[in-house]
Amino acid sequence: MDPPRRRREAENARRRFRSKINQRRYRARSNASHHQLEEEVGVLAAATHRLEGHVGAIERGLWCHAEELSVLEYYRLMAAGYAATPRQDMFLHHFVAPDVAFMGHTGVDAIRAMWDSYNTYFASVRLECQHLVSVFASSDCVVVEAVVVTRLQVSKTTIQCIFPHLLLRPDLLLKMIDRDVELPFHVVFTFDATKNSVKIESEVNLVSALLTRFGNLGDVTAVLATSGIQPNGMLVSQVAAVDDDERP
Repeated sequence: MDPPRRRREAENARRRFRSKINQRRYRARSNASHHQLEEEVGVLAAATHRLEGHVGAIERGLWCHAEELSVLEYYRLMAAGYAATPRQDMFLHHFVAPDVAFMGHTGVDAIRAMWDSYNTYFASVRLECQHLVSVFASSDCVVVEAVVVTRLQVSKTTIQCIFPHLLLRPDLLLKMIDRDVELPFHVVFTFDATKNSVKIESEVNLVSALLTRFGNLGDVTAVLATSGIQPNGMLVSQVAAVDDDERP
């Protein structure tokens, strides 16, 4: 083979080699770009989801600052009740002060105990924060009010411990057992300068909930007399002293 031909073949071989290298580099850059694009799309999707949540909050009159957003997150995490998940407990640890005043009790354990009582006495718990507003703000204190609707499924345990009067009223019992009761709560959160909640108070409109269920104030008054739902929403067992043969 003559030298010019060998030089041409060698040059062609170098070109093919460079072409392969360039193709590999292109594929590598393309794959990296595709991976980066996927990551960016994921970030944008997450941002879009957050913004949609903000838009929804604005439309519902819930748009607010750090303290209000903390309350929204609290009710979002507790929307199906308290299950003692690591995420719920971690949030509570950062949401409230260690000595938070809660319905006449002190500390985060009082909050957990309240949630546990609802799990004990009701078949299911669902919450929805319907309105949120900051009613006071200063450099060292913020007060936030929330309107929350709690949907509670009534069980046999609920009747025995929370509404024992119904054991003597089969007509009312049928309107409650295995049904949902919607309790409107008015909750007030007080935050300090560290943005931790230092006080939580609530009021529940039990009369409205029972009137919706029974339809007349006479029955509502009778049930309220022995109800285990306190005005602040705390639950206290009212185990009925009723003989088994008197129960429906």
